[in-house]
Amino acid sequence: VDVPGSVTVVIVPDNDDLAPIPTSDYLRAVAAYLNGFRLLTTELFVKGPTYKNIQADVTVVAQPYASFDGIVRDVLAALKFYLDPLARIPSTDKPSAATLSAAGTEQWNFGESLHPTNLFSVILGVNGVSFVKSLQITVDDVPHPDLSKAITLPPDGLFSSGAHQITVVPS
Repeated sequence: VDVPGSVTVVIVPDNDDLAPIPTSDYLRAVAAYLNGFRLLTTELFVKGPTYKNIQADVTVVAQPYASFDGIVRDVLAALKFYLDPLARIPSTDKPSAATLSAAGTEQWNFGESLHPTNLFSVILGVNGVSFVKSLQITVDDVPHPDLSKAITLPPDGLFSSGAHQITVVPS
């Protein structure tokens, strides 16, 4: 809500959660700190983000002699990186050097709408993927059938990476 004389600060803590939510103590501490810098006539609000959970169900075709397990691991890592609100490289999935290189060039930009077709380039950047056979997107457990339609966020919103399903088939 656009209210004259008010400022809302959205806090995203740097932790290992896929959808980091600040604690109420953390929000109070930030509000107390920022309160000393605000104008007397300004009302300050400090809150956590609202997340839209994005899940992808992907079927990819592997290049000859590619490791199916490696492709699944790397596609998951690339999708998690692309959708991560803090642009963190997943440490638990140990992506390959080729995937890190491809993922480093593809990142969703803060505040922008998500165009589901961008996920094709993220997936195709993974080493060993020949092409994407199918891609289905779910937003907050609701199917998003039209991949050409952008997924928008509220002003305090961020995307989070859901439980993706990756299937690899031979070429």
